[in-house]
Amino acid sequence: MTQPSMEYKSMVGRRSHRKSRQGCQQCKARKVKCDETKPACKNCVRHAIDCSFDRISVSHLLSPQTSEASSKHASSSATDLACRPLTDLNIRDLELLHHYSTTTSYTIARNPLLQTLWRVTVPQIGLSSPFVMRAVLSISALHLSYLRPEHKEYYISQAACHHEVALNEVSPILATLLQENSEGMLLFAALTCFIACAKPRKMGDFLLIDGGKLSQWLTLFRATRTITDFAGDALKAGPLALMFSIGERKMLMRESKSNQELSCILELKSSIRDEVTDLGELETYLGAVDELSKSFSIMFDPALPSCETSDVFIWLLRVSDEYMSLLEREKPVAMVIFAYYCVVLRQLEWTWWLNGWSIHVMSAIYQLLNEVYRSWVRWPMEQIGWSP
Repeated sequence: MTQPSMEYKSMVGRRSHRKSRQGCQQCKARKVKCDETKPACKNCVRHAIDCSFDRISVSHLLSPQTSEASSKHASSSATDLACRPLTDLNIRDLELLHHYSTTTSYTIARNPLLQTLWRVTVPQIGLSSPFVMRAVLSISALHLSYLRPEHKEYYISQAACHHEVALNEVSPILATLLQENSEGMLLFAALTCFIACAKPRKMGDFLLIDGGKLSQWLTLFRATRTITDFAGDALKAGPLALMFSIGERKMLMRESKSNQELSCILELKSSIRDEVTDLGELETYLGAVDELSKSFSIMFDPALPSCETSDVFIWLLRVSDEYMSLLEREKPVAMVIFAYYCVVLRQLEWTWWLNGWSIHVMSAIYQLLNEVYRSWVRWPMEQIGWSP
């Protein structure tokens, strides 16, 4: 009898079985057939080992071609991630963004709704407006320099770098204001204001004046009037709508108190009328004091909510360009009016980024005034608790 070949014996001796595509991870690793019994297959029970299955796959919902393409793409992405060094994530920037979201954003406003806007909405806008995101990282770095004095220089350099890049990015679009970038421009101007206040102070810093000219941040900040005039309707209907609705309510309260002048304001106006002979300058000064009176009325009214950032900085937007020009030239009466504004600044010193500015500016003004005008600023000096 002819003996079957070894090849034939091998073929008939091999047991055929259905491949297990949904088997457990342990059987797949050992390359044995799994009976797919759940929660534990018989092989794992017999060997007394843990049995685990893959999560339900959705690959059966895809066509074979799609499934294969997805598999290749996933494999490629995984390879890319595996080959990418961790430093490419820019851990320093992630630290700054995390700190902003968890801490810094809460120091910009007291109103919980506005805190949420600064914490959530502003970074979202920053994703499409890189200069906003840079400003967010800059103010966060300055906050860390305040909280971690042992690493102060490091964080200050990070803040300066991000803000400088942001300024370079925003400069080309300043001349071509469009509705689609109005939100980003408005936020960048506000953040730049906070950054300017948060920077380390030097002897003689006057906050608004830099080298005999209005500071760059103040010029940009006052430009927000143009932005709101141009794209006001779009802004009020967009992601910053809450900011505008709260601001409009505060503005109505501010205007309603326009005739409630404090005795200190009346005395200041009387002194200005006695001193200033130029009718144009007189009108400019009295207009600035009128705006200041509205700020005082909001600030000193116990029935109103706590003083917000906008309540303090609104005066810098409302005063005329003519007054700013006189302040730029260090006219004594303009300086005296700004000394009174230091009382308003004082109300916002619960924020780390403005802490100490009222006394710092008051001392700078005092040094620039002669003895006569120094007597004019006695009241604001007493209000902020400073003496030379």
